[in-house]
Amino acid sequence: MNRAGFSSSWNATMRWDSPIFCGQHGTWYWALCRENVRGLPRFVNEVFAGQRLGIATFDSGNIQPTPEELALGWHVVDRVMLSPPLSAGLEIPCDCYDEWYVFERLPSSLPALERFVGIGGFNLADPRQLAESFEPTWERSGLDWLYPVQKCFWKQMDDIQPMAYIGSGDDDVIVCREQRIIDEFLRIAAIEASGRL
Repeated sequence: MNRAGFSSSWNATMRWDSPIFCGQHGTWYWALCRENVRGLPRFVNEVFAGQRLGIATFDSGNIQPTPEELALGWHVVDRVMLSPPLSAGLEIPCDCYDEWYVFERLPSSLPALERFVGIGGFNLADPRQLAESFEPTWERSGLDWLYPVQKCFWKQMDDIQPMAYIGSGDDDVIVCREQRIIDEFLRIAAIEASGRL
């Protein structure tokens, strides 16, 4: 365990330049894909069917539902746009630098949420482990700034207790308590990555 309470036993070969990597923090499983997964909205609708999606960040800012979205059951709670129950036909508004939380039940209120998707280089891997794979001339402590950011992220996850977190910015990050969902995300990410070669 490191200074942020991070323990990664799932992927022992994380490198700073790995295209896809994953890990575990307490009861949370997580994965990161360096390329954006185009099928992310469809994936979320399928694996979280019946749950509620909270869009906390849309294109680095807030989002308000359109009249058409309001008619479908979208609404806002404390600056987070909440969906009707997720289903295969539901269109999820997405752009770049989006941050989503999946909830089992509609929250009646939410605290002011920190935004992580816009932090360049944000990821959940152990910074020291990533630094070990740096080029020999690079500063080994160059990622230590991630420790307090990760600590804040995990505290927020524990405070609001979502089913999942999905961030899509420079990288796609998904966090969930169910490893099977992370495994499915990794499968889709690998398929998309192989199609880009």
